[in-house]
This record gives sequence, structure tokens and C-alpha cells, in this order.
Amino acid sequence: MRIANGGAAVAVQVQGEVRLAAYEPLLRSILALAGPDARVNLNVIAGGDPGRRLEIGRYDWIAAIEGDRCRLGPGRTHLHAITLSEPLVVHQRHAEGEIDLRDWLGGAPVLWFVQGRSDQGGVMRPFPWSAVPMRRSTRQERIGGYTDKWKRLLGMPCAPEWRSQWALIRAAREGGDAGALDQVQALGQVPAAAVVILFRVKSEELAEALALEDAAPIWWPLLTCSDWVTGLSVDLNRQRSRFHEAAFDPLEGEALSQQTVARRAGQILALRPELRGHLAHAFLAAGMQPFALPPADGAPIPLRAAKPRERIDSLAQETARRFSRLPDGTSHVVSRRVRIGENLNPYVRPLLDGPVVVAEAALRLRAHPDLAESLRILTLRLADPVWFDEALPVAIELVLEGELR
Repeated sequence: MRIANGGAAVAVQVQGEVRLAAYEPLLRSILALAGPDARVNLNVIAGGDPGRRLEIGRYDWIAAIEGDRCRLGPGRTHLHAITLSEPLVVHQRHAEGEIDLRDWLGGAPVLWFVQGRSDQGGVMRPFPWSAVPMRRSTRQERIGGYTDKWKRLLGMPCAPEWRSQWALIRAAREGGDAGALDQVQALGQVPAAAVVILFRVKSEELAEALALEDAAPIWWPLLTCSDWVTGLSVDLNRQRSRFHEAAFDPLEGEALSQQTVARRAGQILALRPELRGHLAHAFLAAGMQPFALPPADGAPIPLRAAKPRERIDSLAQETARRFSRLPDGTSHVVSRRVRIGENLNPYVRPLLDGPVVVAEAALRLRAHPDLAESLRILTLRLADPVWFDEALPVAIELVLEGELR
């Protein structure tokens, strides 16, 4: 597996029949981190001979746009168009051959975002269109503008734009891939805004919000703990404003605000338990007790690991016993602050160091991994997700303890 255009490569040994779907999470994560136009090359090498190369990307073909005319790819295409400004409007239709965009979307001075999927050609590259010519800009300029917008919104916890931006992202996701939106790409520059979204959305939309890591250039475990602190604090302030406006007693309003945030943290952990350490750090920084609340009635969930050194050594022993082979290309993953399993086979060390490296990056004790290192870390997680997800919160605790001594 290689990131296209000379990028990093890793290899996983497999035997017998293997479903490509087993690697879908890894492929989605890498494509999201690499950007909307990225490609990943997948080869099966048997007996030293590479087989046919499979190129994987977010889209398969590009429509030809000439003014109001749009020439589609082969077959019948389902088109999905949304407005990029309020009010949010969604239009859908099926078409073949060529269509007139003005006839379909109208002549108002509105910027549309058009997505499509052909029953023969796969996914169409999304494109913007307006009946009225608009100032041209580069993608980087647009992402820069939305980056500034997300930063402004962090200082406006109750702004209705949070709701409208999430509605836009959801509409784009329903049409195919929200990652093509510049607003979503800008979240990579302001990850704390993505954390705010996790705490703001309805409970039934949380899984969809967590799936932002398949669209935006983020991966939740690699977000810094300071991003989690900022995002949680923004939503905590929103809750405080709500209860203040409802004329609650200040002490009762504060308690209810913290309970609301703690209950959402419990919902996040039910879906992504490896984020326990990030949440613990954010709770403590916000002056909250490090306990999440379960979605239903039940005992509070401790966010901090008890006896972290004993726990991680025990997990490492279990991991080493079931370890078979290290993915090729991952041997450069080495932790700096905490050593795990020093009495174990050195060959297993990159696998054991994976979550520690992520913990160090989350605590800003090493540079944020570049795309090549992210590919190696994600591949190691795929090799043993049980180890990674259980060890990461403990590793954050251990690394932080080492820094506080």
C-alpha cells in the first residue's frame, strides 16, 4: 500500500482469501489525511511479483462543465446539489448524457455544490456552480477563509452558525463525500472546532460526527489534548449560557452544565473508548472531575487509568503473546518518553510504541506526525486494534506522569 505520487509505503502479510473491506478503515483514514484529491495505490505481491495495481481515491471521473451545460460520464447519474449559503436547499435528480444546470438549479445568484454517482462510472468529482459568475479563488484561499471562520466561531459558543455548518456538512455527506467541502478541509487547521461539533450534535448524530475523520484531515486520537480542552471548554460555556438564560441558580446551572458535558463524553466513549485519555485531560483542564456519565443510568465512568504502569505492562504481555508479524515499513515508529515491554522481543516494539507515539504527539511532546508517519501508525493500529485502543489512554497517563515528575 502506497500513497500515490511517491508517498510512503507499508505492506501487510496475508494468507488465503482476504476481503478488501478489511482495509477500508485504513484507506479512508489515509485518504482523509492526505486531502480531497489524494490517491492510494494498492498492490498484491505474491512470490515477489507485484500484481495489478488498484488505485483508490474519493472520486472516479470528472464532469465536463461549459457554462450552464454539464456533460456527465457513462450511464445514469444520480445528482445531488446543495447551496453553500443559507438557507440550505437540496436538489436531486437522475440524468444521462448532458444537462442544463440553469434549467435544473435556476438562475438566482447562489453558489451550488454538485455531487454525483453514476451507475456505471462510480463517483463524480464534486464541482461548484452558479448561474451568476463569481470571483474565482484557489482552494487554499477558500480553506484559509473557512479556517478564520472556524476560529471566530470558537469564541462564539452559542452562534447559530454552528448549527448551519453542521447541517451543510450532513447534507454533503448524504450526497456522497463531505470531504470535498472546503469547510470540512479547514477543520484540519482548527481541530478544536471538530471537537465542539462532537459535543453539540444530537445524540443520534454522534456517530456521524465521529465519522468526520473519514472526511476532514483529522484523526481523533492524533488531535492534541489542547484541542480537546478548547473544544470541551467552548461547549461547556454554551451549556452555562443556556442554563443562565433559563434563570437557573448559578451553582445548579454549573452542575447541570458539567453533567451535560460528562454525559456526552460517556456517549463518545461508548463509540470510541480509545479517547478516554484525551477526555480525562480535557476534564481536568476545565476544572471538572475526570468522570464521564453513561448514556443511561449507571455509575460514573472513570476517565483516568488506575495503576497505569502495571496496566500497560500487562496489556503488552498479552499483545506479545498473540503477535505474529510486524507490517513492513513500520519499524521507524519509536517512542521517546515511555518504554514498554523492554523484556520482550525487540521485533514487537514498533507495535507497542504506536500508541505511545500518538500519546506523545497528543501532548505536544513531539512533532505532529506527517502523512508518512501517520500511515505507519494507522497500519500498526490495524495490526492489533485491541492493543492500540486499550493502551492509548494509559499511555497518555504515563507520558503525562513522566512530564510532571
